[in-house]
Amino acid sequence: MKVPRLHVGEGAGALAALAMGLLLVAGFDAALGDDMSFAAAAWTASGAVALALVVGVLHGRRRAAARPVGARLPERVDDDWFTGPTFEGFPAEAVRPLLERPGSPSRSEVCTAWVLATHGHDADWITGHLDLPPEVARVLVEAALQRD
Repeated sequence: MKVPRLHVGEGAGALAALAMGLLLVAGFDAALGDDMSFAAAAWTASGAVALALVVGVLHGRRRAAARPVGARLPERVDDDWFTGPTFEGFPAEAVRPLLERPGSPSRSEVCTAWVLATHGHDADWITGHLDLPPEVARVLVEAALQRD
């Protein structure tokens, strides 16, 4: 069973919007009660939360734009990725001893990593996204680079 990927940025954005709304309501309530110093503090804090939210969104967009094009998966993965020619040059002999260890990845995980390596992903990316041992990912990426 695959665990769904957490979207921390979306959750943080929702919490920031909620905090901003609560601060605005508290500020309006204080202003109606003639406590202008608390109202000003609440509105200032709400503005600071809004600024942090905007900066976070802009930073996320900048990071997404800075990722190399090869690190993005295509829109659609189809059967063309898993054909016989795709596995030409697969380093079976080099990978086999690495897969005989306890807790080693499954055959399907290694095949997926191979396909991603042949599509230009580096060992760090594969290790991070598929939770493979770094040495397995490195062997696959090196073999994929020699194949080209």
